[in-house]
Amino acid sequence: MLDVSSKDQEPAQPAGPESPPSYTSAPERVLNEPPSMRRHNFLFIKREFFPVHGTWVINPELTVPEAFLPPIPPNTVRKNLKLVSDFRSIDADIWVVPGGRNEIDGRVNQANGIVGLENCQPTTIEGCAGLGCIMRMHVETPFQLKAGSEFWKVTVGLPRTFTGPVTFKSEFGKLILSPAIEPRVTIFSDVNNTVKGFFGDFEASGYSQGDWKGSSLELTSFWYTYVYYLDELDKVQPPQPVPVPQSQSPAHPQSPSSSPSQPSQVWRMPLWLKLALLAVMISAVKSMLGPGAPPKRNPPWWQLG
Repeated sequence: MLDVSSKDQEPAQPAGPESPPSYTSAPERVLNEPPSMRRHNFLFIKREFFPVHGTWVINPELTVPEAFLPPIPPNTVRKNLKLVSDFRSIDADIWVVPGGRNEIDGRVNQANGIVGLENCQPTTIEGCAGLGCIMRMHVETPFQLKAGSEFWKVTVGLPRTFTGPVTFKSEFGKLILSPAIEPRVTIFSDVNNTVKGFFGDFEASGYSQGDWKGSSLELTSFWYTYVYYLDELDKVQPPQPVPVPQSQSPAHPQSPSSSPSQPSQVWRMPLWLKLALLAVMISAVKSMLGPGAPPKRNPPWWQLG
């Protein structure tokens, strides 16, 4: 099911003598500098009962020795970044800087949103959480994002240059697109809680010609799925899956628009979610113990003797 989260219109950008020309049929390119921190590649973080919150800068051209990497199943491709939290949440700010951004200063193709890099392969990113999953993609080059939440919501912030095929799956919720994104998404099918379509200009992208080297998006959630542009996340403030006290979340400072006098709200797990998690844990324990031997019973009193 397709829906729009808000009817607010985007503020007009003032035109200046040094401003680039405006395009009515193409998205605006927003290029921000990445934070000054260490670069990673093929990074895999998995936590069972703890959340995965933070900021990561990925350099797909960084060579990592095989001895430092965890084993992967056969016939699978290692992700440039993979975040997993089995029973908690994911809140990630992700940057991709191939070659230290030396080659990411050209023009973006206004038809397909791909930066002019030859032989550029999409960066693969995956996030899977038991509760809420929030992914903010500060990426100007093509990327393949796959994110999911087993028992809660998925929220994604995309750059305005994003173009590519999209797939949304929701068990009991619905898909909510921002007012700026909704007109740019072409839905080709909506069957059995699975929505498939294309984000951007499908005809001009060349996707139907095959050998697609652009971006793609696949989101799976138990409840609602929110899709915004990065600059919209600061305005609409979608519901957070598990709010963290400000003192424990230095990676995400408080927004200037929020009032410091308001008391912090503590998220409480609803009863139905507690029962669902309890049923999952009981089923897991039974599967680990196996069927076992039947209990030994004493014979009836008339057979004793």
